[in-house]
Order: sequence, then structure tokens, then C-alpha cells
Amino acid sequence: MSEIAKHSARSLARRPLQYVWVEHYLVDDGVAFDRAFSQLGFRNLLLALPTRPGHPKQRLAKNPHNLRFEWARSGDQEGLLAIVVSEDEFDQKTGQPSLFVAKWIQNPGIANGSLTYETVADQADLVIVSGHGADGLFMAPGLKGHTELGEALREGEIPVGPRPKYFIFAACHLANKSNMPMWRYLFEREAYALRGIFGYEEKCPDGPAAPAVMRRFAELLKRNPTRAMVDLWGEANRGLQWGALQLVDARNDSLQQWEDAALPHATSANGINYFTAKKPQGELFVEKPETYELRWSVEDASGREFEVNRSNNGKSRLNVGLFPGRRGAIILRIHDPASWLRSGQKVKILVYYFRPTKTEIEIDKLLDLDGGIATHESSSIRATLSRGANPQRANSILSPFDKYYDGIDLAVLKDVPPNAAGGRIQEIRIPFKVKGEALHRYKADTADDKPTHGRFVLGLVPPGAGSLDWDSFPYPSVHGVWLREP
Repeated sequence: MSEIAKHSARSLARRPLQYVWVEHYLVDDGVAFDRAFSQLGFRNLLLALPTRPGHPKQRLAKNPHNLRFEWARSGDQEGLLAIVVSEDEFDQKTGQPSLFVAKWIQNPGIANGSLTYETVADQADLVIVSGHGADGLFMAPGLKGHTELGEALREGEIPVGPRPKYFIFAACHLANKSNMPMWRYLFEREAYALRGIFGYEEKCPDGPAAPAVMRRFAELLKRNPTRAMVDLWGEANRGLQWGALQLVDARNDSLQQWEDAALPHATSANGINYFTAKKPQGELFVEKPETYELRWSVEDASGREFEVNRSNNGKSRLNVGLFPGRRGAIILRIHDPASWLRSGQKVKILVYYFRPTKTEIEIDKLLDLDGGIATHESSSIRATLSRGANPQRANSILSPFDKYYDGIDLAVLKDVPPNAAGGRIQEIRIPFKVKGEALHRYKADTADDKPTHGRFVLGLVPPGAGSLDWDSFPYPSVHGVWLREP
């Protein structure tokens, strides 16, 4: 009997694995996935919802939050998807976003027509989240709907119990090494069953390439049910910038093992592997001290300055961001003495303007560098705004995105002594003031009463480097900040 025939026989004999696709943007890859994986023997979790009366193409949940459940169309095919249609609801008691969808994604269940992230009979084994991606955030064009998965992980309000075994993040950058400190919570929570995340280290495919990947992945699984799924994900994405994170013990997880409830015991104590197109066999993720650390430091309404980090940042953190008229600083810390800045060297700090519908960045319409001197004990650094900062515009992997980068050129006028952490770290502060015209130059992303005006991420081209190193960008310490209205 062929592998395909054996797989079909097993599929008829066991409880089908269930999946749910949560979409923030284009539905084509979701429709392709739904058709291909349904034929593979998986069951769509959303079929547990009743049909909406009078709307045969929609399903109805008693507590939909900001989701719509519908048979979306792509070409001549339809797929049942959960579509994020608006911004997150605000909790009336706390005044903060409810983050319900971000919590539901981690353990999607349906019971008696309601969505739940408690453990119930109808539970997803595989969760796919699609949209634009950055810093634990999935979003739609114009930020008309977004899901802050990273924010929900920080809050930690997730019940223990069985969980999905695998996630697929059909979004840019979210399956890269820089996000590992955030995703490791999913692997390390007690009694959490997550074994792997498949996705993209850099840019995810769009257009016809996106649904083609999902069809290829399903076909490879069907033909090779005993092969490691992470290898098949790489093959399905051949020529693309794919990535994956997986427990070391789960390295050889196959579809047949999953279907037969025979996945081997796996624990994060034995490590997590990190895969990319350049490292398809994977390597052990080891959290190493950073050489370079870049951070935004911003003022709150009282004039108190604080650094932006993973614990205080997020689109829903309305008091954290760049506000016109307020001051702040970009902070560069260099931890490795061999890389400390020395006289005559030049450094580029890139400022990347991120939002789904981008226009060219003009950094001089965003920041005023307060005279251009980067403060330091010896005032030995001169900082100047730089337009079109990417040094390899013509042939860099960044070239499609060049118009979204400006930067700050740092010229080292004399040796910089280490001045932080008892002389163990070299720290440079580049003070700025957010320009009043910034809100006019960068349009609002949403039409609500608390809009953002784009997100600005930092990157670094170290001395002697030709361009950004995508393997380490964004640096783990770098977090984009949102331009906000007072």
C-alpha cells in the first residue's frame, strides 16, 4: 500500500486533527489552506459554530468579539476563516484592550456556540495566523484590525491545560530569532503542549505565491506522512525566507505520528531549535549577550523619560510612544569591548517607517536632533539626520524597502570611553524632540479616537559593515514605537 493510501486509511479511522485560520488581511492563502488541509483529513474548528440565520456563508458565535466567521472566496474556491474586522474591544472595567482574540489564538476552542480559550472538546490542534507581522503583532492595512499576541503573552492570563501542538505564522518576521525571547513563553509554560512555530524569518510570500505555499505544504504532507514536518515546511517554501522554531525533542515530528497521537515526549528543558532557509537542518537557540543594543527612550505626559522595552510597549499602551513636542533619546549601548566605537569610525542608525500602507519616510519631518551632538561624557559623537540611509540601495536585500528607511549618521570624533555599568558598557545617547509637524506628515492609521500615525523601528549598520544583517535585525532589544496624538 502506498504512503498516500496508508494516510487515507488512517485518516478515516481516527479523530481528525482540527485547525483554525485567523486572518487579518488577504484571504487567498487561507482559502487555499482550508481546501488543501480539509482534503488531507483535517477538520475546520469553525464548523462547530452554527450557520448565521439568513446568511448561509457565515457562521455565528455568541461572543464574536472583533471576529467575523465566513466562507471567504478566492477564485473559484471558498474557505471558512475567522477574520479580524476591527480594533480590539476595550474592557469596560479596566479601560484597556480585552486581548480576547490574542488569548483565544493560543488555545482556540468552541463550546455551545461560544468562543473559549478554556480546554473543551472542540479544540484546535493547529492554529494559523495571517497578516502583516511585527513585534508579536498581527495587523491589517491601515491597522483596521490587529491582534497583539505578544501583549497577551506578557499579561500571562492563559489557562493551563492541553494546547495546540503547532502554529503557522503567515506573516513577515515573526518566526525569526529576534522574536524568540517572546515566543519561548509558549514553549516553556507548564503543561503547555506547543511543539513548534512555522513561519517566516523575513518577508513572507504574497500574491499567488502565498496560496501556492499552502497547497505545496499539504501535498508534501500527504505524500510524505512519515517525514519531519519542519523539513516539509522548508521544501514548501523553497526559495523563500522561511523560518521555524521547534522543540529539540520534536525535531522529527511527522504527520503520521501526530495523527496517531504518537508524538514523542518533548520538553523545552532540552532546548529549542531555530531553522531558516540558510540553516534548514536547524541549530540550537542560545540566548547570547548582545553586542549592540538599541532602544527608544521617550517622555510621558509628566516629562519623565523611560526606555521602551517589551514589557511596556505595544499599540494598546496609549501612553508609550512618540508625541509631538516631547523629548526623548535613541540609546546605543555596545557591550563587547572589541566593538566599542573609536575615533574616525562611522555608524548608521536606520529608522524604518512601518505601516501596511507606507509612504516614503522623511526623518527630518519626525525628529529634531537638538543641535546634532550625541550626549556623552566627552561629547565625542556628532549625529546628523540622513536621508536614504541604506548603504546598499542597488543590490541589498533591503532594496524593495529602501524608501521606508532614513537614518542618523554618527561620526566618532574621538575615542569614547565606556561610561555605563561600571565601565563595562559604552553608551551613546542621541537626544531628540518630536516635531510638531510629524502628525501632518504621517497620516493616521485608523479613524478611531486614539489613532496611531505609523510605527518607527531602529536598526544598526555597525562600523565597517555594508548593510543591515537580517539575521540579527531587529536586534532583540529593538522595539518599534508608535507616533501618537497627545
